[in-house]
Amino acid sequence: MKNKETVSILYALFQKGDIAVLLEQLSDDINWTTGGDSAEIPFAGTRNGKKEVKEFFHQVSNTTQFSKIEPLQLIEEDNCVVALGLSEGINTSTGKTLANHWAHVWYFSNGKVVKFWSYIDTAQIASSFKAETRTASR
Repeated sequence: MKNKETVSILYALFQKGDIAVLLEQLSDDINWTTGGDSAEIPFAGTRNGKKEVKEFFHQVSNTTQFSKIEPLQLIEEDNCVVALGLSEGINTSTGKTLANHWAHVWYFSNGKVVKFWSYIDTAQIASSFKAETRTASR
């Protein structure tokens, strides 16, 4: 199976919530990075190893309910797959909607994902975690 096909399957597994099977496709020493400041976006930052990546998915599922995670294009070269896509959903802590174009970069070795980088609109995601502030009317 080509790496591009594996990435497509990984998105399908995430959409189904089958994180245990998704984690089986990662190397034991996976390096997983999601852009942003963890003070503003709880699931931002770098994680190492399957245990920390499992925690990433736990943080995502505790804060976001996705209605769509759709890779629009998959580009493969050598051991790298770049996925360009769109996500839509609701921040469950604030009720704010999310719509985000992203780029994900997947690196493979021996059929397993060894490195993942997520490039997202961090300002848009961070704003979804901020509660609305209301000003007093005069």
